[in-house]
Amino acid sequence: MDVGSLLARVTPTLRTFKSWVVRDARFTLQEGTGAFTRLAPDFSSEGRSMALGFPFVLGVPTLPGYQGRYMESVWVLGSARVPGRGGVPLGLGLGMNTAPADPLTDTQPGLSSPGFVRVRMAPTHHGLEGSPYVLHLTASSSEGAGSGLIHRSLKVLPFDPTGTAPVEIRGPFLPVPEGARYSPVDDEGGRRLRPPAAPALPPGTVLRAVFSNGAGRRWVVWLDVSRDSQGVRLPMPPAPLEDRTFQGNHLGSFASLELQAWSLREGGLPDGEPLLLEALTRDENLSRLGELGVAWSALVATP
Repeated sequence: MDVGSLLARVTPTLRTFKSWVVRDARFTLQEGTGAFTRLAPDFSSEGRSMALGFPFVLGVPTLPGYQGRYMESVWVLGSARVPGRGGVPLGLGLGMNTAPADPLTDTQPGLSSPGFVRVRMAPTHHGLEGSPYVLHLTASSSEGAGSGLIHRSLKVLPFDPTGTAPVEIRGPFLPVPEGARYSPVDDEGGRRLRPPAAPALPPGTVLRAVFSNGAGRRWVVWLDVSRDSQGVRLPMPPAPLEDRTFQGNHLGSFASLELQAWSLREGGLPDGEPLLLEALTRDENLSRLGELGVAWSALVATP
């Protein structure tokens, strides 16, 4: 799905959207209409909604690039974070970068200059009151690359439809892990996962490689780009386990590989101290990743 194209068509109607929050509700399913019978959630018994009544403007940092071109769109997801429960979406925004394709998003109607993106959100409501607001910015490329920023410093929702006092988002976007590679052949120097050549990713960045084989089974490998600048050698799996760096078919083709880069900071703030990979893996479930990440980037590739 081309998320940028979809949101571009949706943006003019955002003022008619509503936020719908129901705590721990179990929705029954009912048959829908159309050529194919389908089941859909039945919300008729629940009326807890609130309009996205707070329009405001973000100052978006310089957009990241991929394959020599700046990314074409930025979409914003505003949410409330509930500790131990996750995030609840409360609003949306979108900025395009096509006319021209340069480091800043295009000038939006009613705003004074490029680099500003209008967002509409609902306030926390129906049990979310007091939860902190979080803004997730995702710059995307049609070639399968993305880069995001996580802004946790929004204390209250401003009402600022014209952008007289835009919310400034701390950057920069994290570069896409372009140039990271895996050599799966088991010979001298083989089976080695290598990060992008310096200085593509800044210190304090961890690389997460996700191998997926034909049966949908995954193998996740983490490395610290500042410490493991030459990469890491991956062990052979013990018998009788399969080697998930291959698809598992009789042709011996390589598994698909998604590369993710994460910038982790103490307190989840851009000016916090960079965290080493060891600090993250002390929790065997990596449950603090969503709290400590301030920026990320991802690339779907093959070995």
